[in-house]
Amino acid sequence: MIGKRASRVEFVSCDVAYDIPTKLENVVVIPIDVRRKMSHCETTRYFGEGYQRKQNGYCRIYDKRLELFRNKGIYLENDLSRIEVVYKPDEKIELKDIERHSPKQNKQYFAAVIMDWQALEKKEVERVINLRDGKDMYTQYIRRAIKKPLANQYRVDFDELAGAVWKQLIDEPCSMVLGVA
Repeated sequence: MIGKRASRVEFVSCDVAYDIPTKLENVVVIPIDVRRKMSHCETTRYFGEGYQRKQNGYCRIYDKRLELFRNKGIYLENDLSRIEVVYKPDEKIELKDIERHSPKQNKQYFAAVIMDWQALEKKEVERVINLRDGKDMYTQYIRRAIKKPLANQYRVDFDELAGAVWKQLIDEPCSMVLGVA
């Protein structure tokens, strides 16, 4: 009930998670900014340095099924991968107004799920794997060429997905903090 005691409560940041029912190796995330470097820790892929964990656009891609089993002993029969992107708006937004400001993460990342690897040419498969695993981030020109065949796979539209459920996701926590029923 912070909202009843404070004159203003601002939204700072949150992680937005996108669960994808497929193996991690089928998930390809490409940063729009070529300066955003990839790192790894076990099977998790990161875009951004450790000190950037709370900055807008920091991204983690990992095997959610494996994480649930390791950390909570929960076994899922089906594959599950997760993309998490930090949402931290540049401008100050009051918590009571945050529902009108859903994350816009397509400007930071292009993501696709490879549904059919055979639909890609051998050279495209090699480039996608190198890019997915951070072995080669390529030039903007080659990255655009890689994105073209990926558009025929399943494109993850972060803006559409977040926008469709944003109000539902934030209503309860915002109400609890602001003390509104």
